Amino acid sequence: MIDITGPKVLVPTCLFALANLWSNPTPGLLIHALMFAIISWAIIKFVFKFTLTFADFVVPLALFILLAPGVLLTLPPSGGLAATGVHTMVFAIVFASLRGLFPQFY
Repeated sequence: MIDITGPKVLVPTCLFALANLWSNPTPGLLIHALMFAIISWAIIKFVFKFTLTFADFVVPLALFILLAPGVLLTLPPSGGLAATGVHTMVFAIVFASLRGLFPQFY
């Protein structure tokens, strides 16, 4: 069973959705990805006061780069709000699944 409601998954997922709603991150993808990772890390570390590992920083960063609409593909092809929703759900499920499969790194 995967848990997408824990703060270590939910915070990056919400920031992923906001970053993709705010603008299409494809032109400045690396800058958006770094901002996403740093803000996510800061919220989890200082607001929720959880201890974070290297994987808690790198895995969401890599998933952000790979799963942003327009990088590998856009589902649905029309883009817009529907694409952001689909990609956000895929991000949450993949990230939570990785945390469940490799608990030794989290």
